[in-house]
Amino acid sequence: MPVSSRWDILKQLPFDTFVCFEGPSTWAMASGKPDVMMMLLNKLLDDGNVLYKVCTALYWQCLSAFVLAVLVAVGCMLFCLVLL
Repeated sequence: MPVSSRWDILKQLPFDTFVCFEGPSTWAMASGKPDVMMMLLNKLLDDGNVLYKVCTALYWQCLSAFVLAVLVAVGCMLFCLVLL
């Protein structure tokens, strides 16, 4: 699989999948409001789950490409040994 196609998974995600919270001010605003705090925590959990799935898929794609490259290299070495 070409290197560029490994990142196509990220391009398929909706644009609003990842929301960058403004930092401490967002959490300070939600400090006295349990419903807003729960929404922030749920969004944070969802973003973490999406990132985990994307990273897992990329990891397995890279691992399979690496294993294939190693098998090709070993096959070439064995072929060279047979020719000697």
